[in-house]
Amino acid sequence: MASYKVVRAFTDNETEKGYNEGSTFTSDDEERVSFLADNGFIKITTSHKVTPKRAPRKKESD
Repeated sequence: MASYKVVRAFTDNETEKGYNEGSTFTSDDEERVSFLADNGFIKITTSHKVTPKRAPRKKESD
């Protein structure tokens, strides 16, 4: 599940849970996350560091 920083306090209409500024909102619902971000309630950050995969080393033959 992805986590997002709350930048403006709100009560989630779907869960009726309240979120204060600075708290963390978690969800996998992309539409809900997009709605909340577009309306200024949460901040979407791309903090996922992508590292390229290394090719396995080839062993030297005897």
